[in-house]
Amino acid sequence: MRKLCSWIVVLALVISLVPSALALDFLTVTGGTEGVDYTIKDRIVTILTNTPMSISGDFCEGIVITGSEADIQLENLRIDPMDGNAITVTSGCDAHITFAGENRIDLMGQGTVIQNDGTLTLDSEAGGSLMGSIMERDCPAMIQGGTVTILGGTYQIFSDDEVPYFACDSVNILGGIFSDGSTSKNTISGVEVASGKRVRITQINSYTWGNEV
Repeated sequence: MRKLCSWIVVLALVISLVPSALALDFLTVTGGTEGVDYTIKDRIVTILTNTPMSISGDFCEGIVITGSEADIQLENLRIDPMDGNAITVTSGCDAHITFAGENRIDLMGQGTVIQNDGTLTLDSEAGGSLMGSIMERDCPAMIQGGTVTILGGTYQIFSDDEVPYFACDSVNILGGIFSDGSTSKNTISGVEVASGKRVRITQINSYTWGNEV
């Protein structure tokens, strides 16, 4: 009887640990303290401070960045929002996002890949990439709003409606590879931005090539 009780206690302990282990496998945030630097609710990660953090996993519905000078790394992360934006940079936020490994965003409903209401810098580490798809035909752009600087990374987002990459106030592209779409439809197709060159976007859906100044 005593052995049976012992086994019951062990089994109960194992069962209690399973959800925590699964949560760590599905969505992991490192570098900060939950409840202080970030929160996770309904599979949405909200960044609260400028503490450097890394997010990885395949069980995420969105990221909201509210820290004034946020430093975020996305590493082998999959974001599948059923509705709303995949990544939102709030007003007054200066966010730096670095892509490491293979990241993917698939939009199922209303929203955009990145809604930028602040200042955003995108970069990559060791060939990091952002891939994905857009199912919603009314998506305004893959990256919308604010000021954006792109330092590196590989970006390939497919859409049925040839959604443009950018609908922003200002975009400076200093590196990176963009593919899919065509320049005639306000996208950048298969272009590797070489050293000393950039695309400067000075108004919504309008851009020009130019030498680095």
